[in-house]
Amino acid sequence: MLEVAKASGGHVRQLIQIMRTASITARGRGHDKIMAEDVTYAIKQEQFNFERIIPQNHYPLLAQVCLTKNINKDEISELMLFNLSVLEYNGKNRWNYPNPVVKQNEEFQKALRDARESNVNPERP
Repeated sequence: MLEVAKASGGHVRQLIQIMRTASITARGRGHDKIMAEDVTYAIKQEQFNFERIIPQNHYPLLAQVCLTKNINKDEISELMLFNLSVLEYNGKNRWNYPNPVVKQNEEFQKALRDARESNVNPERP
């Protein structure tokens, strides 16, 4: 359950979706209970769902959100909040972070590497 909670980023609807998929998968595989492999499969399916809906040009922006924990106030940022590729957290302060399932995506990882490299070498052509 801890793995599902981490993958959901604390978003209850996503947690329930992952658990639903894991439950259906376990049943389809003939398991008496949900196994770790069912959870892994469900999380991967959620990742694939995000890969289908996130436009390519959003990945550099998602990487910046990861580095700054802040989101711009523009149309694309609103879309990323709406499609849950970015989550908003509140405590003493409000902050944003990419959905943990999105962070597993290869395109996101590439954009994050590029963003870190450009922050280290700001004059890179």
